[in-house]
Amino acid sequence: MPQLNELISNRENLLGDATEGKLRFDSSLPVSPSSNFGDDVWDWNSDNRSRLNSLSPAKLRIDWRRYDPSQKECDGRTLYASQSFLPVLTPEIIHDLKRAAFVQILSPSSLGGRRGAVKPNTLVAHLGHLIKFIGHLRREHPEISILSDITVSDIEHGLKDYPYGQSLLPRVLKNLSHYHVSLNLKFGPISFNKIDVDQIRWPPREESTPYSTLPRDLFRFLSDTSCNLVGQFLCAHGTEPHDQTISNEKVRNQHPRFPEMFESYIGRRKIIRERGAQHVRTHTSQYKSNFGVLPRQLSDFLYRVQTAAQVVVLMYTGMRYSEVVGLKRGCLTYRDGFNVLKSTVVKHKSNDLPADYDEWIATDVVADAINCLEIISEATFNRFLFSGFDTVKNEEEGCALSNTGLSSRLRKYLITIDENDEWADWDLHPHSFRHTLVHLLARAEVGLPYITRHLKHAHMRLSYIPDSVTIGYGNLKYFILAKATGIKEARTEMLQNIYGENARVAGAGAAKHVERTEDFFRGIGVSGEDRDDYLARLAESGVPMVPTGFGLCGCNHADVEAVEKDPPPCYGDYRCRPDICEHAVITEDSIPSIQKRYEHACKQVEAPDQAHARKHWISVRDSLKELLDSVQS
Repeated sequence: MPQLNELISNRENLLGDATEGKLRFDSSLPVSPSSNFGDDVWDWNSDNRSRLNSLSPAKLRIDWRRYDPSQKECDGRTLYASQSFLPVLTPEIIHDLKRAAFVQILSPSSLGGRRGAVKPNTLVAHLGHLIKFIGHLRREHPEISILSDITVSDIEHGLKDYPYGQSLLPRVLKNLSHYHVSLNLKFGPISFNKIDVDQIRWPPREESTPYSTLPRDLFRFLSDTSCNLVGQFLCAHGTEPHDQTISNEKVRNQHPRFPEMFESYIGRRKIIRERGAQHVRTHTSQYKSNFGVLPRQLSDFLYRVQTAAQVVVLMYTGMRYSEVVGLKRGCLTYRDGFNVLKSTVVKHKSNDLPADYDEWIATDVVADAINCLEIISEATFNRFLFSGFDTVKNEEEGCALSNTGLSSRLRKYLITIDENDEWADWDLHPHSFRHTLVHLLARAEVGLPYITRHLKHAHMRLSYIPDSVTIGYGNLKYFILAKATGIKEARTEMLQNIYGENARVAGAGAAKHVERTEDFFRGIGVSGEDRDDYLARLAESGVPMVPTGFGLCGCNHADVEAVEKDPPPCYGDYRCRPDICEHAVITEDSIPSIQKRYEHACKQVEAPDQAHARKHWISVRDSLKELLDSVQS
């Protein structure tokens, strides 16, 4: 580390040498906290770099010996299923690639990168693309022995049958041909430049498809299924959940020996961790004899619960992939009356800085999901909560799931729980949940300032300026209005539920509302698509209804004369009674909310500690039942 600090402090002098082609590449030149220029392996893995701990060690390490035919590591390589060939380079090419990499480490901004230090995982990934492509060219042209042998013609010809993705190749080739890089190569400058790379006929780049907002029914299905799995696991385990909507006793009665089963299963995973999977045959037979089920059955359940808990965290925090993979055991903290999640902040910040943390409010069900993940991590021996289900061996370091791995797991989870194949065409990604959460916040008229802050996009300025990135989420850019808090699409949807031709409404004010609405539209001669267009335009000026719990209030409280003439029963205490107030209207959107309130009232009727208020709860239950029937009819 002292050498690396010396490099950082001497950066300006080294940059001057690099721009003049006078940079000396001594073998002792530090490239990472634990590696020097002359080392065969460059490694950025370090316990002191908390921002990188969520990455797989392989993504922070490059072993140059694997590509040098004079090294035994090159001969012993194995071709994996994801590999089309094993690249082989000359010692001269490897040496100059190391030089090119060091110049980029020294001055990423001069090569078109961000200001500050280049991220090691990005550097390793870019070098990987270069090594594969150069290895591909050498398979067809073995005479290429140094980087300056590669021509534009070679590149164009090699692209025709290159078996890997080409989207990053223009960027890495431009960096390689940069003047400062080419000037410092030992075996001659690169024979092409940035303009040459731009003029190559690259395959058309596929347009990136924005992550879709999940349909309301899919979001509800995922939420209900995942929350239930989380609650069932905690209750069976004997851990009291924060979310009290699950019948604890029923779950405990179904799995009275679950805590013993789980503890025995942890012992099984410990055997695998220390001795290997071949040593658990005895445990399997004992487990079957003691509990009547095979360990595999519990394993499948725990895998499903682990994924469900990860889904809950994604759904109700809106965290990015880079943020959730930073969640480790102990990330849940109680502070100032709230449960909060702590994760390292990595967005656009140097990895060399001390660990910095950001916080997310953890609702009850999110706190339960984190508890779930921490308990299950006792069996995987992995400190990362967004990890796979495999056992971390004694000699190994646990790591988080890759971005692709997490998306794949979410997809498999949806296929497993979607028994009727209703959502077979949907792919899930962390950003899908992020977009959907933003959309739901927008529908609730929360406003861009809050949404921007929740997404961690807020500018640190005295005057608030919404971050442009925020507008890209949840389709906000398509329906944001002149006012920062106006969301046209959300309002249009609400207006369709209230004033649309096929709107289904209930409540004491439903008949009056429908009569008044239809008289209005008949009076102005608007119907069909014209009525839809009218409602869309109306959304731009605001919805003339006020949300009140699960109802919508159509009373204009600003009209003093109207309020004095016909005061609503809630006036002054905000306790909306849509079942008796003629100003209230209830739409189909309200059904889940009414259902939950009805179920709660049913429990309260039977609750021993509510015996003194049983008459009240019976009244509430019956009232909500009538309301539910009227909405669903």
